[in-house]
Formats: sequence, structure tokens, C-alpha cells
Amino acid sequence: MSAATLSAPARREPVLTSLSGLLFGLVLPIAMVAANRSAVLVAGLAALCAVGGVVQAGRLREIQAFFLKNWSHGATLALVAFGYVWSSALWAHHFTASLFSLGEFTLAALPGVVLLAAWRVEAPERLGLFLAAGLIAAALITIVDLATDMAIRVRLGVRPQNYVLNRSVMTQLVLLWPMALCLKGRARWLGGLAALCVAIAVFRAESTSAVLGLIAGAGALLLARFAPKLAIISVFSAACVLLMVAPWVGDLVHSALPSSFHQKMAQSHSDDRVRIWQSYGAAVAVRPIFGAGFNASARLAEDPEVETVPVSLRTLLGAGHPHNAYLQIWVDLGAFGALLALIALFFTAIAVMRLPAAPRMLATGLAASVLAIAGVSHGAWQGWWIAVVGAVMAVFMAKEISDDSI
Repeated sequence: MSAATLSAPARREPVLTSLSGLLFGLVLPIAMVAANRSAVLVAGLAALCAVGGVVQAGRLREIQAFFLKNWSHGATLALVAFGYVWSSALWAHHFTASLFSLGEFTLAALPGVVLLAAWRVEAPERLGLFLAAGLIAAALITIVDLATDMAIRVRLGVRPQNYVLNRSVMTQLVLLWPMALCLKGRARWLGGLAALCVAIAVFRAESTSAVLGLIAGAGALLLARFAPKLAIISVFSAACVLLMVAPWVGDLVHSALPSSFHQKMAQSHSDDRVRIWQSYGAAVAVRPIFGAGFNASARLAEDPEVETVPVSLRTLLGAGHPHNAYLQIWVDLGAFGALLALIALFFTAIAVMRLPAAPRMLATGLAASVLAIAGVSHGAWQGWWIAVVGAVMAVFMAKEISDDSI
């Protein structure tokens, strides 16, 4: 660091930049407890404020320079994939429904791109603290609500069913990783407290997917501590295998697991999930190359072409989605979409491999959590999930990473 830098007065952070960090870190996890689809709105507001902060700082042109300087093969692949995804609506049975889903998907993905560019230029300095405070508050509300038979939600007149908190705890889990990336020095103890609160909330909730994501992320983080390359290869290779066998995963799991397992896991509906995987796996064979069109899986039972699927499996095509993101890629986008996803996984693994030690550990844990949840949970294109994961990736990509950054 130069003497000029040392003697220069501290530059005041733009108010809107601070507000963007407040919205993303503090408001987002709490809002997802109250309204489990609010991530798109909150992330969008954070992105608008982030751009406003760049304007306040007089650095708007740097966003354009950032994209020009950092354009890569990965960015080209993203554009190709995006173009193919939009084109897939042309052959969807319900064109209007597919187009509507595409609009939601695009709106959900946009905040992550905007935050990446804006925060790379002008990042909120207290983002880690905001995230820690927001996660502690959201986790404690979740724990108290579950321990009191949803008394808080009943008092507020919000749906009191336990399962509505599943999206919230998954969001809390994913947000732990950027929090750990951004916290520094003595503030790290706050991150430990947030991690403990979120872990308790995850195990108290009904979300088996969140529990799996937590275990996978923690395991990958531990392995990355001692064998970083092995951890990265293991995480992304597992995801590639899950993607390649996705059309047959239902039959494979059905053959591998005894009925006693499903009886023990009755609360997580494991047997229903396997039968849904079998049904959608059979539907892949109807359009194996290009798929049924974006988010066609949501209304696949109404598509006349699935009449070739055995009657015993056809009923569960009305489940809304395959409960497996890898399988949904095959159903909606076909083998070509699966190939694009494989290439994306490869580029992501290379990018994680090139990170310095500490951020690399956290990125590996994040990838394991996200990829594990994607294999057993909600629809792949749901806006809240796209918005949360996209914004979290933006934090990792936008941050000026160094070995002492966490």
C-alpha cells in the first residue's frame, strides 16, 4: 500500500450502496420468513440501490468497463444457454405458460447480474454484518415459530403450516456462505453465532432438503480445508453424475432403497418423490433431444404427447415439477440443455479452483449445498431460488478476493 493511500482521507460510502447491502443482508432473510416468495422483490430493490450507489459515486461508466474487461467464454456460454432457454418456449405445449415462466425466470436472474457489476465497482462495506444480523433474526423467528406451533404466524394472520418455512431455511443456509466471505476480524464470532442459529433452524424445520444441503456443505467445507482440489472435483463430479443419470434416477433409487427406508422417511415423502422421478424420467423419452419446452414440466400431464408414458406413471406428471433440478433440465430442455448444464458445471469448477484458499473453501461449500438441494427439492426455475442463488454468486464474483478477505 502506498504512502499516498495511507494518508488519503477515508472515502464515505454512498448511502444507496449501504442501503443495497442492508436490503440484501438484513431484509432478505427476514422477508423470506414472512413471505417465502419475496426474494425476487428484495433482491431487485437491492440491485436498483446498488446501481444508484454507483451513480452517486460518479462511477457508472466503470460498470460498462467491467463487463468489457471481464467478458469470458463463460459469459458467452451463458448467453447461448439463455437464448436456447427462451427458444424452447416455441415448442412448449402451453406456449403462454412457458413464456410467463420465462419472464419470471429472467426477472429473478437479473438482480444477480446487476449486483455483480455494481458491487464490483462500489461494494457495501458492512454486508457481512448485515447478513449476520439478518440471519440471526430470521433463524430465531423460525425457531420460535416452530417451537410455539406457529404462534407468530397465527398472530399475524399468515399461513401457519410448518412447510411454508422450508424456503426460508434454505435461503438462510445459502446466505451463510457470502456472510462468511464478507465478515472480517473480530466480527467473525457473529458469523459463528449466525451459523449456529441457522443450523438449529434447519434441523427444526420440516425441510429434509435443507438438512441435506447443510450436511453436504459442511462436509465439502471440511474436505476443502485439507484437500481443496479433491473437494472441488468430488462436488462437481457428483453433480455431473447426477445430471447424466437424471432420467433414470427414479428407477435406480427405487432398486437401491428398501421399503423400510421409505417407512422411516415417511415425513419427507421419499417414496412419493421416487415415484415422481420415475414418472418424469419416463417422460424424458418422449422428447429426449430438445425437451418439452421451458417449465413444461409444470403442466406436463396436459400434454397429449405424454400419452406414450405408462398409465401407472402418468398421474404423477401432474405433480408440478420433478422435485429434481437435474431431471427437470432433461424434461424441459432435453439432452442439449443437459449438455449446456454440464459445460456450465465445468466452467464453474474451474473458476472455483482458481480462487485463493479461504474463498475457495467457502465457494466449495456453497456449491455443495446448492447442488445437493437442487437434486431433491423444489422446481428448478422458481423465482425465489434463482434470485437467492444468483445474488449469492454475485457476492462471490464481485468481491475483491484475497487470502485475508475472510
